[in-house]
Amino acid sequence: MRWMPKGRLARVVALAAWGGWAIGGALHAQTATPVTPEEEYKKNIRVSEEIQPLGENPFGESISLSSGGLSFEQTDVSAAGIGPVLSLSRTFSLPSQQDRTGLKDNAFGNWDLDLPRITTITANQQNVTGWQVASAHPRAICSQFNPPPSVNPPAGNTTVTLWAPSQWWHGYQLVMPGQGSQDLLKRGSANTLAPTMGGMSFPIVTRQQWQISCLAQAENDSTIEAFLAVAPDGTKYWFNHLAYRYAPNMERGKGAVPLGAMRATASVSPNGGVQPMVSATDYLVRREAAMLVTRIEDRFGNTLTYSYDGSNRLTGITASDGRALSVQYGDGTPLIRSVTLQPAGSAPRTWTYGYGAGTGDIAGTTELQSVTLPDGSAWHFDLAALTNGAWVDTSEAASVCNAPAVPNNLGTSYSGSITHPSGLTGTFTVTPVKRGRSYVARDCWTAQVGGGTGPTDPNTFATTPNAWYAMAITQRVYSGAGLPTRTWTYAYSPSNESWTADACAGAGSCPTTVWTDETDPSGNGTRYTFSNRFDASESLLLRTDTYRGAVGGTRVRSEVNGYADPTGGPWPAALGDNLQTYVNPAQTETLSPLSQRQIVQDGDTYTWQAEAFNAYAQVTQARRFSAIAGQGVLEEQTGYLNDPALWVLGLPTTVTNVATGEVESQNVYDSAKDTLKERWRFGQKLMSYSFDAQGNLASFTDGNNHTTTLGSYQRGIPQAIGYPDGTSQHLVVDDFGQIRSITDPAGSTTSYDYDAMGRLTTITYPTGDEQAWYPRTFAYAYVPSAERGIAANHWRRTVSQGDYRQVTWFDATLRPVLTDTYSAADGSSHTSTRTDYDWRGQTTFASYPVAGSPDLGGITAGARRTYDALGRLTAIQQDSELGTLTTTTAYLSGARQQVTDPKGNVTTTSYQVFDAPAYDRVIQVQAPEGITQAITRDLYGHPTAIRQYGSNNGYSGDVTKTLVYDSYHRLCRTTEPESGSTVTAYDGANNAAWTAEGLSLTGTGCGQEQVAAGAKTTRTYDAMNRVLTLLPPSGTQSTTYTYDALGHLKSAVSGVTTWTGTYNKLGQLTGEALQLAGQNAWGIGYAHDAYGHLSQVHYPDQYVDYAPDALGRATRIGNYATNISYFPDGAVQGYTLGNGVSSPVKQTLEK
Repeated sequence: MRWMPKGRLARVVALAAWGGWAIGGALHAQTATPVTPEEEYKKNIRVSEEIQPLGENPFGESISLSSGGLSFEQTDVSAAGIGPVLSLSRTFSLPSQQDRTGLKDNAFGNWDLDLPRITTITANQQNVTGWQVASAHPRAICSQFNPPPSVNPPAGNTTVTLWAPSQWWHGYQLVMPGQGSQDLLKRGSANTLAPTMGGMSFPIVTRQQWQISCLAQAENDSTIEAFLAVAPDGTKYWFNHLAYRYAPNMERGKGAVPLGAMRATASVSPNGGVQPMVSATDYLVRREAAMLVTRIEDRFGNTLTYSYDGSNRLTGITASDGRALSVQYGDGTPLIRSVTLQPAGSAPRTWTYGYGAGTGDIAGTTELQSVTLPDGSAWHFDLAALTNGAWVDTSEAASVCNAPAVPNNLGTSYSGSITHPSGLTGTFTVTPVKRGRSYVARDCWTAQVGGGTGPTDPNTFATTPNAWYAMAITQRVYSGAGLPTRTWTYAYSPSNESWTADACAGAGSCPTTVWTDETDPSGNGTRYTFSNRFDASESLLLRTDTYRGAVGGTRVRSEVNGYADPTGGPWPAALGDNLQTYVNPAQTETLSPLSQRQIVQDGDTYTWQAEAFNAYAQVTQARRFSAIAGQGVLEEQTGYLNDPALWVLGLPTTVTNVATGEVESQNVYDSAKDTLKERWRFGQKLMSYSFDAQGNLASFTDGNNHTTTLGSYQRGIPQAIGYPDGTSQHLVVDDFGQIRSITDPAGSTTSYDYDAMGRLTTITYPTGDEQAWYPRTFAYAYVPSAERGIAANHWRRTVSQGDYRQVTWFDATLRPVLTDTYSAADGSSHTSTRTDYDWRGQTTFASYPVAGSPDLGGITAGARRTYDALGRLTAIQQDSELGTLTTTTAYLSGARQQVTDPKGNVTTTSYQVFDAPAYDRVIQVQAPEGITQAITRDLYGHPTAIRQYGSNNGYSGDVTKTLVYDSYHRLCRTTEPESGSTVTAYDGANNAAWTAEGLSLTGTGCGQEQVAAGAKTTRTYDAMNRVLTLLPPSGTQSTTYTYDALGHLKSAVSGVTTWTGTYNKLGQLTGEALQLAGQNAWGIGYAHDAYGHLSQVHYPDQYVDYAPDALGRATRIGNYATNISYFPDGAVQGYTLGNGVSSPVKQTLEK
């Protein structure tokens, strides 16, 4: 995984979600608000100063909660730009006993290079040598998509029989970094969902709606076909570089029947080749074949090109926009020694890989031990125990058809660790665990000719097992500087396997679920229950139960899932044929989308129910509701654009409220490339868009026909922005996608520098201003020793500007735990704060600022926060002179929150909810004074009435404010008992065009037609939607406004009065003047020091000097007050008045 700040420095160009990526249909969301293109581009033209904390899985770990499987994927390089992201990733999975020999072929030792590819297992002897299919044209591996041929025995050898594919072959898989693998299916006759591209046919599909067509030949082998795959977002992948590598050989006894028992085995010959062991057995030599990706092209024609050498090693990746990555190897080995981003640039960035020799059973192989990043920080790996020993050892155990062999190492645990460049160490422990499935048809085979085939006969096996042993995670531990050790544990249910021949199957009483229990670092447990039935539901998550404390204690939340009948929907009953023989066809060939989700929490039940689907199994109508009395039901229909011409699926087109018939939202797309063209809401067009030929946002136009243009893209970031008022903004973006400078519409330029990891190091402010501004610098250091009470191996950042310093220490998850702010010119100015977090990243302690530089443990006064098992805030305990002040929050049935303040006052708040608990739309507040506020909301959450009523101290009252919305659901009228109605009308960009107050209106509508022209306050706007004129009702002066190029108010003229303002290049006010017609202007000037702090205010007859320190705190106010000192929180502590009298200030602890 990359370690670098996110935000601008490590952005993913999310504009592609509108211009380049398909958007899948959401199944359910309480209040999801989509990000718009005009909002998203602004994120990409900002520079972030922040360091982003590590995510939920900082080591790239992937844990299958259904099986307990553990694997890792880490992305070393990720460079966004115009088109597909250029990335290079590694994967680690626990090798089986037989697979360990193959580690010598991996590009990263016991880790593997993760490239897009299509893979399969091939035979390499007799009539089958390499990738072939059972066909008259065996190298037509795509157009004649079939299993491989059976492997014939040697001519004249009667002691062995042929090897059928069912014995040694595991199908075809499409592998995509970050997405795992998908089985390739031979298209079924019922599946007519296919692209309509240039006469191409797509005989191969996946359950995830990838479509595969055929290429005439591989780029490095003209005798074999290859593949062209199209993803559901229209991106094409050329899989046409054929490569082979090690796969374990197969072994069976001589004379075995064609479907006899076998096991994988191999030995390494002295010359490095893999050869069959010499014994009285029958062997099949195998290899893994892969069609590696050579080209990725999005639907706009932006490309990534992958290059390989004669040994099929990746040598480089280049993008059509100039991004490039080169790969360097150890001489004569498959090991990658380094990769370099932008190798031809002036400052290339290189990742270097360090290896060690494998020992024990993996002697002769190589282990990845470190990855050194461009800044010299590094990953460290100690996974030898997982590589060498963490496999299910059945070498001395026998199995029979009815039951798998019990591993010799059952009950033995194996641990490995990874240390992140942040200093965080993750330790992962696995052990063999038995897992099973139910209602499996038993089919037994014998290992020898003439042997018995009974379920308990020796040397028999099940062609489709109902149980197996696999390595499963039992513990995950995070440790590092600045945080307590955090431990997750995992426990597994009985395997619950069964055969259809079992008595329980006849009675329909066999268990059909398995579960995994996860206990988090707070000691709270969650049980995940999965189907283990041998049908379409196998491995689907059925329910999730969260407990306060251990599983089996108090259950605080349940989430239960239901799934659609795979043969009962409008989608194909079977997408295709999985060519593997002994797999669960219903699980791998059919669709069973989520049809219901029910949440039980705080005594309430919430339901999301799918009521209709389309042919792509996308939800087209859903109902959202709860069992809480008085709450509404929201039922919506969703339309999608599924474009077969480009194979872009799941773009949302309309959302319609079933009850009202209103179209809540509508997206219109350009048919040429399926880019967003128009965005509507409740029948009103909000924005129009255009995209350039490469899929970049080129312009957006609001409802007043004001257009913003974007162009000169570099690495997906616009370098030229034209605003509707005729001004423009210019950026310089380097080859790494870093903003090097921004020139604002006024022509002022701010420049930025970065370190080798893309972290911001310097901000240089505009020149030629009222001051030569101090630059702001950022220094990052990995500290190998303990300091300030923080253990060794942590990161420290120092921000400097003149004498200003802010030093921040980060814990091993890169969250700031200690901050010291001071002036380098004043040793007594240090102020420190401490912050603690829980394992979710929620703040558990925030200290009050303290003077000086104490260790972390010496800062103890502040506010502590407590959370429940769901991560909800339950208590705040605040230190004070009165003792600890505690505020508690309880979560009650009926979607209510109850807050009790330190004095015991109780406030209960109720919320509008539908299919999930939510705390953002208040519908009632019961205050401790006996007053109740009731808010009536429509289905969209808009308040339509606000009523306040109750009695207190002998007084009672009951008042209601009503709110009315126009056809576009904009607030158009409010009515209050005291002041009557206020009416608002809008222009095409939803600016308030006019308002009128204090009206007495009839009817329940907006009442705009009842408002006299003379009662209106009218507004006009410029092209940037800033108010130009404000015209009140007759008798009141109008006001006109002007603005500078940056949008600062430049002047305001009302009748005979004029205000004007001037600004420096930092946008700070430097002068303002007020003038009455015919009189001299009265002006005030503002001066700033080199930090940008206000240093002087000039009045017409004098000036006041503030003499701010480096922290921006005034040390004097002219001669009125001098020697101003401050408490650590910035409040004034004392000062000396002009008459020489000192005035100290007392401060309470919490203040």
